[in-house]
Amino acid sequence: MEKIFSEWLDKNKLRQQEAAEELGVCQTTIHNWRSGKTKPRLKYMAIIARLCKVDIGKLMPEDMQVEISAPSIQEDALKINALELYQQLFELKDNLLKSKDELIASQKKAYEALKKENQALKARLAVF
Repeated sequence: MEKIFSEWLDKNKLRQQEAAEELGVCQTTIHNWRSGKTKPRLKYMAIIARLCKVDIGKLMPEDMQVEISAPSIQEDALKINALELYQQLFELKDNLLKSKDELIASQKKAYEALKKENQALKARLAVF
């Protein structure tokens, strides 16, 4: 995505500010997309694909690569909606994994606290 987008900016001699205005985003966003620091949301990928005259599938991250052809605007819109849902699923999966990791960390912390409390109680009972 970054390479195609950068080449398009260079070819059309567009500054990042000009591209930002054309796409309706801030210049920092364009810089982040161009450098690969962040990826555009699918609605922007669709616009970038049209501007760069490439299939939107070429702009997708490798783990989201799908073959797309858009013979009509209506089909293109449906495919973009499907890809947005796909992206939301990836985000949900990431959030679930983060939540799972946070839950495990929390349970380990609680386990360690209970273990420590148990040892303290055993020490007190040993006195009797």
